[in-house]
Amino acid sequence: MTRNLSRRNRGLTLIELLVVVAVLTAVTWLALDGADADMRQQRFDETRLRLDVIRRAIVGSGPANDTSWDGAWRLSGFVADNGRLPANLRELAEPAGLQTQTASAPKLKSVIDPLTCAGSGGDVTIPGGAPALIKGHRGVYLSGAANDIRRGYKTYRDGWNNIAATTANPNADRDNFGWAFSLLDSAGDSTEDVANAAAASVRSLGPIRDPSALSGSTPGDSVWETVQLRDIAKNDWSVNPAGWTVTARNRKETNTGPLQALLLAYENSGGGRWLHFASDPADCAAAQPDGAGKIVPESCEFIFSTPCGGKYIPQGRHLLLLVEAASNNKPLENSATSRAISTEVDLFAGAQPPRVVLEIR
Repeated sequence: MTRNLSRRNRGLTLIELLVVVAVLTAVTWLALDGADADMRQQRFDETRLRLDVIRRAIVGSGPANDTSWDGAWRLSGFVADNGRLPANLRELAEPAGLQTQTASAPKLKSVIDPLTCAGSGGDVTIPGGAPALIKGHRGVYLSGAANDIRRGYKTYRDGWNNIAATTANPNADRDNFGWAFSLLDSAGDSTEDVANAAAASVRSLGPIRDPSALSGSTPGDSVWETVQLRDIAKNDWSVNPAGWTVTARNRKETNTGPLQALLLAYENSGGGRWLHFASDPADCAAAQPDGAGKIVPESCEFIFSTPCGGKYIPQGRHLLLLVEAASNNKPLENSATSRAISTEVDLFAGAQPPRVVLEIR
């Protein structure tokens, strides 16, 4: 009886203990691997969401971003306020030296630069004054940007919490918060000239944390090592005016012309300037009386062709007016009100320019 009890209570052998340890180790590794995969998935998803937030902060809500407010498009985002792409992501979190938002009256110049659409020469008076448009940096476009107390500036990092090396550029992390952000010209080459930037690209390095991953193939074959990015093309933030037709109805009994439809668009560069986009010139025939003696207006059309240097009009609210083509952009005046014949126009990237009719009286 004593011998049988001792066998029953003798415990595990060394081999049995090793088997138990091996099984527990395998289960632990499987649990840790699953937890790590879950964490990486969360970081991946967070990065993707933050890329969408950055894109929306730049181009706003509208047809190009496939979003609307209560079924209607509304002008919003950095481009609508500032008339250009941001120089870096910092400009989405703070003004960083840009003109802040205020009511600005469009400024008309006598000469248009054929390459940049910038106005030059002397100022041209707009009869009755130009309506003030709300333009300039609104303050914060990245609503999730947080103050980094240790570094002393706002940040908006990717899901991997990447921090840019500041060895070569002390402001690299402050400018782009660990993301890889670049501006591209019309040829697709990298540029630092915001006035002539046609597109932008925002990229996350993911868990690689290696800037060399941005060129060539991505090292590794894991989905987690895929570089995540959002490209903002020219059509995502600006409108090609080529083919846009503005109609004018001449109610005067005299011929007018040659005239041009001229659109003024604000650009927050160099202290703020107004870009000039002009249509091809056209004459407007005089209104004619009908058989009953009633004056019937004559319609004329102003067609925009390819603009200066292939530059598109940034989305936003702009001022459109009629000017005398042969008189240094002198605005056409409404004889009844002594005000310029003009109207405000909302342009959305990804949508056709609206139909506009101006009345010549």
